[in-house]
Amino acid sequence: MVTPLFLYPLSPIPDIFFNINSPAATILTFNLPVPSHLISYARTKTPPVSIIQNTIIYRLASDVATILESHLPPSITHKVTGEAEILQICPFTVKKKGLVLYAGCRVQLGSVTRGSRVKVKRAGKVIWTGVLGSLRNVKVDAEEMGYGTECGIGFEGDWEGFKVGDIIQCYNEIVEKKTLPVMF
Repeated sequence: MVTPLFLYPLSPIPDIFFNINSPAATILTFNLPVPSHLISYARTKTPPVSIIQNTIIYRLASDVATILESHLPPSITHKVTGEAEILQICPFTVKKKGLVLYAGCRVQLGSVTRGSRVKVKRAGKVIWTGVLGSLRNVKVDAEEMGYGTECGIGFEGDWEGFKVGDIIQCYNEIVEKKTLPVMF
């Protein structure tokens, strides 16, 4: 949580601002002197109080934006790398696991890759998210299958809740830091 405190124009920093009970207090100044005893005191506090002194207004605005951005949650987007439709459900006997169901699929978009993150959609709604655990082409393990190819897909954790007609969507998760515009 960010709680802004503002100083009065042209006044020295009062001692009370150093007694703020905050895990990450920052004091920003613009053309204000900070007595050396207060700088020393700020460093000894637990946690330390950060003091940022500025004489250029543009740098002050940039520092404020940087501090506020550090409290923003990241922006997470999904970039689809491939899509496959389940055409049939194929039972296979696997050593140490017994009977396992694989999704017999045809890749309709891009490529599907073993180990990638996946969403399984039914009627446009996500019914499961996880990891593509195995990828097979004519009983041979494959790393990647491209557009138009047919393959067998197994999911990590041996999830078998899929049905014919479901769409398997492979994606990359992109995490980006949010930024604020500086209005100068």
